[in-house]
Amino acid sequence: MLLLIAMSFISCTQTQKAVYQQEETYTQEDRTLIIFYNENEISLPKLKRKVKSYGAEIIYEYKEMKGIAVRISRGKSIEQGRKYFENIKGVTNVMKDSKVELH
Repeated sequence: MLLLIAMSFISCTQTQKAVYQQEETYTQEDRTLIIFYNENEISLPKLKRKVKSYGAEIIYEYKEMKGIAVRISRGKSIEQGRKYFENIKGVTNVMKDSKVELH
């Protein structure tokens, strides 16, 4: 009987851990947008000010391409963020972050 209770406890702990890991992955990937811009139409400092005024956070600046990765605040949806940044003059593309596997 004691062994059965111990096994039940361990399986519940493992399930809770898996759910937590799924939530962590969900929030990290689903809150990030990649924004590309034309530096002839908008400067990086100006775009950074737009990001800050929207309440988003810059998490990465691409060196080889004119682009940044931003994390949308929890109070706004990823779709709202995408639409906001697409409407900024000089922004050429806004896409949701995703993993790409190379074979």
